[in-house]
Amino acid sequence: MSDIDLDTLLADALAPPQRHHDHRFVNTALLQIAEHERFRAQRRRVWHDSLAQFACLAALVAGLIRFSQLPVFGSIGLPADTVLGIAPPLVLVLVLWLAASGALARPGRNGQRVSSR
Repeated sequence: MSDIDLDTLLADALAPPQRHHDHRFVNTALLQIAEHERFRAQRRRVWHDSLAQFACLAALVAGLIRFSQLPVFGSIGLPADTVLGIAPPLVLVLVLWLAASGALARPGRNGQRVSSR
């Protein structure tokens, strides 16, 4: 009997018996870790999308404010306060339109969009 055979025989004889419950626990833990990583990636995408949408809305409001300061409004008799008064309803219409079209839907599994309806 060679040393390798003897080592294998001793390792098999002294090894603890297989416990199937441990494999099930390990598989469950690995699945939970993978699900947690997917959730973190989705959360990052949601934050990124939310920040991008907020930046777009801020740019829209800033554009409306700048647009209201143009001299053309003074020549047609439309004061800047009127344009600024129109801005919030326009932003609300834009947000409602995005929500209705599904652009603001929450992400589902595998990055698919899931409507909130």
